[in-house]
Amino acid sequence: MKKIFTTLLFSFVIFSMANAAFEIKRTVFVGQNAQGAAANAFNSNNLVCFVGDTIEFKWFSGSQHFVGALAGPWPLQEVLVLTGFTFTAQTATYLFVIPTAGTYSYTCFTHPNMIGSFNAIVNPASVQVTPYFSVDLKSYPNPTKENLNVTFNSNSSTKGQFKVYDIQGKAVIKEEIEIIPGANIYSLSVATLNSGLYFMEVYQDGKKIGVKKFAKN
Repeated sequence: MKKIFTTLLFSFVIFSMANAAFEIKRTVFVGQNAQGAAANAFNSNNLVCFVGDTIEFKWFSGSQHFVGALAGPWPLQEVLVLTGFTFTAQTATYLFVIPTAGTYSYTCFTHPNMIGSFNAIVNPASVQVTPYFSVDLKSYPNPTKENLNVTFNSNSSTKGQFKVYDIQGKAVIKEEIEIIPGANIYSLSVATLNSGLYFMEVYQDGKKIGVKKFAKN
């Protein structure tokens, strides 16, 4: 069992390194009052994520929560169900990198009404993602609520464009921009988008020069 766990852990590390540029960390609070539910609950308790994202289970309230897997493609599921993730104020965080697509469900064994899940999908086929682009594209904050700040450098003055796609590959934002030599800093309004995951693409003279994944709260 130890050898299997070590092999899986090594695989997760390699997978995470390959996809680090597109990873999002999503936080699930353990014990927070979730939208009027009982005091002991998960918030959020139903996430849509991409393979390679990190789920951060984080203690919020309560004396102790014993969280473990119920169903789904959890690695070493028999170990997770038996040992669980124990949360107190002293041991407040557990990080899980999603290794494969599927619906992962979990519960608190000491509070049976605490149930949550996250559905992990692969990148939509209509949005081609490659780690090699001509600019070092940065965006923040991530997740965001109203505006996504985008920065990159350019060697020339040209026409440009922002495109934003939802997880189904549907274009939801298209915005023309003027690219200048040197540092380019833009604020892209995403206030009208629904909560969820999105891809932002930046084009220069019709050529895609960068892609970033972001979450809208």
